[in-house]
Amino acid sequence: KNTGGFQTGDDPALVILYTAAGGTSDESKGQPFTQCLAYSNDRGRTWTKYTNNPVLPNVGEGDRDPKVFWHEPSQRWVMPLYVGEKDAARKDGQGRPVIRDWIHFYTSPDLKRWEFASKFAEEVYECPGMAELPVNGDPKNKRWVLWGADCRYWIGRFDGREFVKE
Repeated sequence: KNTGGFQTGDDPALVILYTAAGGTSDESKGQPFTQCLAYSNDRGRTWTKYTNNPVLPNVGEGDRDPKVFWHEPSQRWVMPLYVGEKDAARKDGQGRPVIRDWIHFYTSPDLKRWEFASKFAEEVYECPGMAELPVNGDPKNKRWVLWGADCRYWIGRFDGREFVKE
């Protein structure tokens, strides 16, 4: 649908969102993790980094792994994103705040402007993903499956902004 306006020819633009991993190389030392965008108008042969990157600035400790999809009912893009949040009430063995692992949901009409929609308050270890599936093969009765890299998953409902586990 070219919601980002990146298409220049007859073929649809390919668009990727990726984590610019701060602090993982000499060039990024001292920089935070951010979410960025790149696009291709030649079927993925070459890529152009979006001029206004990052499209989502740092929001937590090592936030990463955007898995973006189009949510047809809300007519918006959805980004489940791993975000580590400091929990000042819990301390590790050295007196530092414990990092809690959450999934934040962000939405966008155009892949360039993202707004916070909700937080799934279950600890999940990075690489979140989700998909809508029919229950017992019934296309009118669907649920969403939300998962993380730790193989934990939840089944529930998703309205384009918030996931509610069942």
